[in-house]
Amino acid sequence: MGCEVLYVSSAGSTIADKTSAAISEAGDFIDRGHKKRTDLYFLNNTEETAIIIETCFCDSTADSNLYKEHFDVICEAIAESVSGETIEGHPPGPEEPGPEPPNPADPVTGVVVGVPSGDQLNIRAEASSSTYIIGKADNGDVLLIVAESGNWLRAKFGSAEGTGVAVYGWVSKDYVDVTGDVVSGEPEWRTNITATEFGGGGDDQDSAYPDIDWINSSTRGVALPYKWKETPRPQVIVKGPNGEVIAEIVDLGPWNTNDPNYVLDGERPIVEDQYQNGEEAQNGQVPTNDAGIDLTPPIADAVGISGKGKVQWRFA
Repeated sequence: MGCEVLYVSSAGSTIADKTSAAISEAGDFIDRGHKKRTDLYFLNNTEETAIIIETCFCDSTADSNLYKEHFDVICEAIAESVSGETIEGHPPGPEEPGPEPPNPADPVTGVVVGVPSGDQLNIRAEASSSTYIIGKADNGDVLLIVAESGNWLRAKFGSAEGTGVAVYGWVSKDYVDVTGDVVSGEPEWRTNITATEFGGGGDDQDSAYPDIDWINSSTRGVALPYKWKETPRPQVIVKGPNGEVIAEIVDLGPWNTNDPNYVLDGERPIVEDQYQNGEEAQNGQVPTNDAGIDLTPPIADAVGISGKGKVQWRFA
C-alpha cells in the first residue's frame, strides 16, 4: 500500500522525494518515499531528469478508494511538484441543483374541428402563421397535444416506429377541441449534462425496451436512466454545440436504471455523485464518467458530440 516515486539521478532524487510526499499528503496514502532504481530503461535513457510515479497500489481496495476520492487534488499535487509552480484555484465541485422544474405532464388529445369544407388545418414549425407548414390535418383527426403558447397548440403527429422520428408542430387552437388541460409553455431543460455515445462502431446492442429490435449505428435515439412502462414514450430534445434535435427514447441508462428525481423532476443525475465518490451505480459498475444521457451516433452527430461531451435536454 502507499505511494512511491522512482528515480536514478541525483536531480531526480530531489523531485521524486518531493512528489512522493505531496501525493501521499493529497491522497492520504502511506508515503513509501523515493526509491532509486538503476535497472529501468526509461530512467536510464531519458535525457531530461526523469521519475516514475507509482501513485498507489491498485490491487489494494483501500488505496483505490482513496485514489478515487482524492483524484483531483492528487493531480494538482503531481503538477505542482514536477513544475515547481502553485496552481491557483481548485477544480469546481459538483453543480448545485437548481429549482425543481414541474414533472412532465401527461399529454392530452385534441380533435380537429371547424375547418372549412375542402380545406385542411395547417401544422406549422413554430407558433406563428408566418412559419413553414410541416403538415396538414383534416376535421376529425386526433392530435396528441403536448403544450400551448398563446393561441397555439403544440401537437405530435406522424408515427415513431423502428428508427423513425415523429414530428411536432403548432396548430391554431381555434380548430382543435381539446379533451383536457394543456401544459403552458415548454418543459424545463436539464442543463450541463454529460452525454456519451453508444450503439455505433460495431457496438450493436439489444434494447431494454421490447419494441426496439436492435440498436446500431443508424438508430436515432437516446437512453435515459428511467424506464417507461407504456408506449408511446415521451420524446426528448437534445441540444449540443452544433444545434438541437428531437429523439426517441430507445434504451435504458447510462449507468443507472431508475433515477426519476433526475429524469422526471430535474434534479442532478445521481451518477455525478457516484462518479465523484467511486460508488457503484445501479448497473453494478463503478462509473468511469458522469454521463446522464446516452446518444446514438446519428443524434450525437446532429448535436456535435463525438464520444463524450456536454449537452442539455428536455422533454419535447
